[in-house]
Amino acid sequence: MAEVLDFSEYDPKNLDSNSCRIPGKCLLRVDSCKKNSGTKGDYYAINFIIEAHEDSNAVGEKYYQSFSLGGKGSKSTLKLAFGLGIVTDDMLQEAIATGDKGMSIDLEVDAYGKSCFSEIVEGEWKGKTTFKCWDFFLLNDERCEEFPRLNSTSQPAVKNDDGVEVVDDDEDEDILF
Repeated sequence: MAEVLDFSEYDPKNLDSNSCRIPGKCLLRVDSCKKNSGTKGDYYAINFIIEAHEDSNAVGEKYYQSFSLGGKGSKSTLKLAFGLGIVTDDMLQEAIATGDKGMSIDLEVDAYGKSCFSEIVEGEWKGKTTFKCWDFFLLNDERCEEFPRLNSTSQPAVKNDDGVEVVDDDEDEDILF
């Protein structure tokens, strides 16, 4: 007997096959986040917009990834929460000190519109080529100095002697009024 498929909530932009397939370091912004349930438990389905990428062809593309809420997969969810600044070291240390083994966060609300650095990596799973981000970093993370910034394709951030990022406005200097 055939099963009836419910297409009422079908979103073709929320499928891994529509996700960016260009590996590289990038700046991601959360465009949507939805909590779902599957055969392996609850997970977040997150669509990112690539704001900056080593390959300028990827800028503006969507990138999709799901994040498990249980088991080993929840480590990636925690990394994402750290990278977006939703969870901090202080919050985690406080939870550990009080004996908590978990932390209540709502990525559907807290993640929307936030940005982080990551790297889309090409791999293989069950015989298929996949593209996945394994680590997520805060925008001020020192490890991301070589990551592309907004309106750039592969240039590292330029900083002054105080470590503050500097914007190069030299192109306006030759204009005479």
